[in-house]
Amino acid sequence: MRRLTLLVVLLPFLAIGLSAPPSLPQAQAEKKDNDKADAPYVKLPATKTVKPNRYFCIRPDTNCPSVKWIIPSGLDRLDPEIPIKDTNAAVLIGDTGTYTVQAYGALGDQASDIATCTVTIGSPAPPPGPPTPPNPPVPDALTQTLQAAYAQDTDANKAEEAKTLAQLYATAASTTVNDTTLTTLADLFNTLKKASASLLPTTAIPKLRGAVATYLSGQLGTNAQQSLDAATRAKARTAFSALAQALGGLK
Repeated sequence: MRRLTLLVVLLPFLAIGLSAPPSLPQAQAEKKDNDKADAPYVKLPATKTVKPNRYFCIRPDTNCPSVKWIIPSGLDRLDPEIPIKDTNAAVLIGDTGTYTVQAYGALGDQASDIATCTVTIGSPAPPPGPPTPPNPPVPDALTQTLQAAYAQDTDANKAEEAKTLAQLYATAASTTVNDTTLTTLADLFNTLKKASASLLPTTAIPKLRGAVATYLSGQLGTNAQQSLDAATRAKARTAFSALAQALGGLK
């Protein structure tokens, strides 16, 4: 009888002692949940829109005893010494613009992730778009004339021939026109004719070369015996330089 009574008294304790321990996956899951519950966190609203030049408040959701704030330039924080109800909140003010406010905390010796809130004050101007490409320059009258003549030439090598002609007039502007042994326009043009014959076939780019000759006649005149005085040499230098530039830009 005594044994039966003792068994009845100890039965609840035996049941507790004999209960099966939690399985390994269950124990791991419980540990993970406990670790998650103990992990520090700071959460901020993703965005906040306020009026300019007025104080506004950002309140964090956190399990940390205190929160540190990262306030960007352009925003001013209310003096932390001024008491407010939520000591973790940040009271800010700023001009029109878009700002990134961040906060973090710690629980024990473990820091939280940094939380971010994008604050828009007023209606900031949209970011500038890509720059408008400049309009291509309008070709001058000489370039247009030479381009039209060049288009009529059918030489297979006309691109190279036009470049050669451009180099000839570049040399004429920098060197030939300064040759003091040349005393008349006839001397100057004969020198250029010989140089051209040594560089290009006589039948090369006839339309283009005809347009060049017409331009030079208009700039320097047709008096072959015109003296190559300083003024005439200056006019020739200017005309040759213009030809070199225009010929070099043909397409």
